Amino acid sequence: KHGRRGNMSDERLNRPPQNTYEDALKIAWQTLEGKEAARIAADGLLSFDTSTGLLHIPFLADYYCASLAEKKVMFENGKEIYPFLSVLLLHYLMGVNERPLSGEWISFREFEGGDTYIGSFTNRTLVPLKNTFGERPDLIEKAAAPLGARRLEFGDVGLSIPVFPKLPLAIVAWLGDDEFPPDVNVLYDKTANQILRTEDLAICGALTMSKLRKNAEKLLK
Repeated sequence: KHGRRGNMSDERLNRPPQNTYEDALKIAWQTLEGKEAARIAADGLLSFDTSTGLLHIPFLADYYCASLAEKKVMFENGKEIYPFLSVLLLHYLMGVNERPLSGEWISFREFEGGDTYIGSFTNRTLVPLKNTFGERPDLIEKAAAPLGARRLEFGDVGLSIPVFPKLPLAIVAWLGDDEFPPDVNVLYDKTANQILRTEDLAICGALTMSKLRKNAEKLLK
């Protein structure tokens, strides 16, 4: 089982100052200049509306739009979203390619720089996941259903959640027994690091966990 280690203190995932996001947005838009929206849509399994010029981007069961011409990322109602999420969505548009998913799942630590970010990933994703669902693996499936989860043949409970259409995240839970306590882990398709940088993958894990925890709280009311 991966993910039991990693207690190093790492504050790299703390949100940087606003100007850092502005810089990241500028670089992202520059990188996307000259790229065809239809090609990005095909590579990223997105829909592209030729009449409006909008790319439609599902992210954790919410829906956003991006206009490459106007350099805007918006909610579906046209309201612009905050830079933190804009950067993540644009990085997905930048990173998608024609390569299919590998079907091979690996742990966060196995990505480039994974050891650098494992402390934050553990604290923001693995520990809350274990605290919320470690004793209630049956609850994971119910909490993940609104996110479009499908079952995997892993562990006692295995689920694949489409964070983005071409970037799934797997949650695997093991029931405790006399020898081992209950455990939960998060895995990614091996191709994830070809689409998003490792720090972005850590953010995806934390945001997925946040959604799962909110869904679980509603179910337990």
